[in-house]
Amino acid sequence: MVSMRDRRTRKMNQYQRLVEHKAKIDYYRSGEGLFIFRNKTGGTLELPKPTSSGMTHVAPGKEWQGDDYYMALVHKNEAVMVKCLLTPEQTKAAKQKEIPVTETKLILDQPDKVTHQGTVEHVVVDAPKALNEAAPTVKKPQEDVLITEDPMDGVDILLG
Repeated sequence: MVSMRDRRTRKMNQYQRLVEHKAKIDYYRSGEGLFIFRNKTGGTLELPKPTSSGMTHVAPGKEWQGDDYYMALVHKNEAVMVKCLLTPEQTKAAKQKEIPVTETKLILDQPDKVTHQGTVEHVVVDAPKALNEAAPTVKKPQEDVLITEDPMDGVDILLG
């Protein structure tokens, strides 16, 4: 975070302030883990941020999935944590072991092309095998053959 002294001396344009504001909101709204919560109130509960499925309102007694950001509702006695699916430590470990994006995902995300023959899908095909690696067979090694002994053999120089 930026100290108060830095804020006063630093001038930002509107775009920079907007980017910093969005970064702060994302930081405060970020959560880890995966839990199931239930609405404990007698009325519809309005969630402070949408869930991963996009739900923002929860009917009385209904359940929703969310991260530990919604624990604030548990402390306010508006919701009850029903079940813990993933702990925050497990999600941190999963993020550290995350597999990097490969080219297969990039190719498969392309929209399908429609041609006269029909729809063409973008699929990663395994590299074709080289012709000499198709079937290993035992062959006796060939002897080296010298094609010509004189490099100028067959070359005529014309002056003229």
